[in-house]
Amino acid sequence: MPLGRAEILFLRHPDSVELWPAYAHSKKPNKLFSYLEWIPIKISGNGKLYLGERSVVADNSSQFQCDTPESWEIARGYAGLLGAIPASFSSALRGLIADNEREGKISSVTRYNAMRLIKGRNLKTPYYYALLTYKPSAAEDQEFLSDDYLLKAFRPIDVAAIFGLVYLYKKAKKLCDPDEWQYIIPSLIQGVEIGGHVGIAISKVGMPGGLFAWALRHVALVSFVRHNRKHFQEYRRNLKNAGTIFDLNAQMHAWGCTDLQISSILLQSLGFGVDYSNSYRSGMAQEIDPDRTEVSTSPFKVADIWIKSLLKDASVPNIIHDSSYYPPEELVKTLKNRSKDFLEKGSKHSWLDKGKDDMSPRSTPQLFEGGVDAEEVVTAADEPGDQSEEELREVETQIA
Repeated sequence: MPLGRAEILFLRHPDSVELWPAYAHSKKPNKLFSYLEWIPIKISGNGKLYLGERSVVADNSSQFQCDTPESWEIARGYAGLLGAIPASFSSALRGLIADNEREGKISSVTRYNAMRLIKGRNLKTPYYYALLTYKPSAAEDQEFLSDDYLLKAFRPIDVAAIFGLVYLYKKAKKLCDPDEWQYIIPSLIQGVEIGGHVGIAISKVGMPGGLFAWALRHVALVSFVRHNRKHFQEYRRNLKNAGTIFDLNAQMHAWGCTDLQISSILLQSLGFGVDYSNSYRSGMAQEIDPDRTEVSTSPFKVADIWIKSLLKDASVPNIIHDSSYYPPEELVKTLKNRSKDFLEKGSKHSWLDKGKDDMSPRSTPQLFEGGVDAEEVVTAADEPGDQSEEELREVETQIA
């Protein structure tokens, strides 16, 4: 059953490649973008991209092409519906990623920026619970976990992934229709919980690969909801019996781009670079032999395969595994046990959903010098100060 006709009007300035949504099923343009010098771009459900009076056909076949220049332009517009990421935030993440590639540890400059970010409770609280979820031994027998200690508990690129995912998750939750969020969140939380463990167990996948494999796609769906909830509801009704909430062909038909393209753009916005972001999109869309993994298999695809199997029945994927994509036996046992506990009892910490209200001397004594007897103080992230602190406050406001 084909989806209903979905339309969105974007406006692009002649001197810019940026696309901005101006219409959302409305006959009146957003006043903010009502300047005559802007070029209207209209995307309709039949796969056509209209540039002023001209039209470009993306694809007329039943299988829509997902890598046309037009579809990427559309994806950038949808990613914009989730809002711009503060420059200070993405800059800190780029520093962490660069440090990971250079020496594998956080440099003094990057540490300064990361320390400023982790002062904010909306980041520190879920980060702390992520530590309890994925590396509980690092918090054992520690009366006080300083900000510096917390940052050193993960690799720099893992810190960037946790920070970035927390930001996107909280922003998406804040912007999404509550009813549609309830449809998206269960699968998102499941994939993140198990994906982090998969990434740690399989070094070639890595923690970012495990976290991003499912999470980004779910966040990207929120941009479709933001555009038009009615069409998103129709999309998910058509997938009700498919056992998935992702159908790239249906997405191309309805919106002119895919969640994978939007996810790739979000990754770039966070600072993960073009190569990494493109490898995510191509890797998750990779068609592979369903009975085996190979050296050439994308790490993101491997994470996806393992997550699906572990969430189904806490078992190892029943395929032939390339040795580089198979964890040591002790970690296989750990993966299976943690997945079994998750399936039977749910998430122990639900780390990604934690916020500033979940941090206090009583509930998180390890985050306060003096433990449960400590006096709560207002951090720099909660109180305006100089320019750098104002930037930090902007991040906190975005994800509050």
